[in-house]
Amino acid sequence: LEEKIADYDHRNEILERKQEEVDKLHNSKVQQLEVISGLSAEDAKAQLIESLKDTAKADAMAMVQDTIEEAKLTAQQEAKKIIINTIQRIGTEEAIDNCVSVF
Repeated sequence: LEEKIADYDHRNEILERKQEEVDKLHNSKVQQLEVISGLSAEDAKAQLIESLKDTAKADAMAMVQDTIEEAKLTAQQEAKKIIINTIQRIGTEEAIDNCVSVF
């Protein structure tokens, strides 16, 4: 049991050292990217967020425009149906009145 505990502690230490190495390497790469781009990580993140917001707004506006166009088309179709039904009803009554008048 003591050997397993010692082995566990040893592996844990190795993992901690490797994690520290990975963190150092990550920070080094971030710094290199900051130097190359001329932006800090926070500035790059802010620009990315702003770009995503603009894209989302543009997509939302396009969707709203499509919805409005679809609503206009549907409204025009419904209006035409109503007018046609009205003309048919009135036309039938007018035809009957004309027939009666002729006789």
